[in-house]
Amino acid sequence: MIGRTGGLAFASVAGEARIAVERELVRILDDEIARSGADGSSVRAVLGAVQALTMRGGKRLRPALLAAGFVAAGGDSGARQVAIAGAALELLQSYLLIHDDWMDASATRRGGPAVHVMLGESFGPSGTAQPPSGAAAILAGDYASSLSQRVMLEVPAEPEHVLAAARVLAEVHSEVVRGQVLDMFQDVNTVDEAERLYALKTGSYTVAGPLTIGAVLAGGAGLAQPLAAVGRSLGVAFQLQDDLLGLFGSEAVTGKPVGADLREGKRTWLMTAVMRTERGRGLVSSAYGQREASPEVIERVLSELRGDPATGACRERIATLCDEARRGVEALPIASQARELLFGAIAVLTEREA
Repeated sequence: MIGRTGGLAFASVAGEARIAVERELVRILDDEIARSGADGSSVRAVLGAVQALTMRGGKRLRPALLAAGFVAAGGDSGARQVAIAGAALELLQSYLLIHDDWMDASATRRGGPAVHVMLGESFGPSGTAQPPSGAAAILAGDYASSLSQRVMLEVPAEPEHVLAAARVLAEVHSEVVRGQVLDMFQDVNTVDEAERLYALKTGSYTVAGPLTIGAVLAGGAGLAQPLAAVGRSLGVAFQLQDDLLGLFGSEAVTGKPVGADLREGKRTWLMTAVMRTERGRGLVSSAYGQREASPEVIERVLSELRGDPATGACRERIATLCDEARRGVEALPIASQARELLFGAIAVLTEREA
């Protein structure tokens, strides 16, 4: 009953946060484009691409978790501080997605073209030796990053609370970049190293950072460290669930092609666990990192992986991390409604199907 009731409460807060954050994003980005009117068509194209990606959607989980942290520290989830700080997090997300898509040469994002693809119409194709659209995409990401920092500093809260939130945002930024370095260069050989990557790249800016920023903006500096610990456990569990969905999820629900992670040879926690044994390596050799693997081969490998001990170990690890997060929430000196909300966040983030 706790999970269900808390899940409904978190879904309600998430819906409220989404509406308020998107309203602020429209205002912020419209103002930026208007301010750039005298800067020329190139600047307008770059800002327009940032706006298009940012407003294309996404789950807006980070603002929802920020609202949960704000409530945990005694605040009101509908406060304008939550909406503006949530907008700052979404702009940070846009920056990371823009650069990530360019580095991975991903053509699509959120059901539309990636920013470097969009900018190809204004700056030329990205397939040349020094693609101008690639450079424009880097600059688009840089702009979104700088805008995120400025918006966070404009949150209407006590100056010391805003400064604390800005510090968390800066630390989150550095952590996710370190995680991206590990991810880009496949510097992961054990499940412990995979969890370190997940804590840096996903846990920091997806869960721990938003929870902590929400708490410090509401004046709950004493909750920052315990909430960050909850967020780290939950963030790793969230990413492990993503690994499972990347392999076994429905394409119609997740929007990801079946077997994409296998074909790309992604070094996930699960695949790291599989590849530790000779049996596991043999099991996936026909599909792992094989971009041309047929649908029949992919389905056969996935069928074997569903019953593999590594898949079971991944599910068990998610359960263990969720238990850690719940114990952390239970120990927090917060109101029962806030505790229920955080329990709901744990359930929603780790029992999702997309």
